[in-house]
Amino acid sequence: MSRDSIKMVAMLTMLINHIANVFLPAGQVWRAVGCAVPILVSAFVILYLYNGRRAARGRTFYKWFFYAFYPAHLLVLGLLRLAV
Repeated sequence: MSRDSIKMVAMLTMLINHIANVFLPAGQVWRAVGCAVPILVSAFVILYLYNGRRAARGRTFYKWFFYAFYPAHLLVLGLLRLAV
């Protein structure tokens, strides 16, 4: 997928999100759907760009980074909740 295609998908996502927020303000369901569209489009782009192979290098770093990041960010969120 070329950079122009990715830019077009990103602009389309922003447009759909804007339309959902401007023209459908009364329905909270439509607002939630409009906010979910960028996430869904980015997931489709990532899946489209996936070539079916695992990364050859850096696997160990990412594995341990996310093992440490998940509990650390929960701890920070918990501390913020206690502080507020």
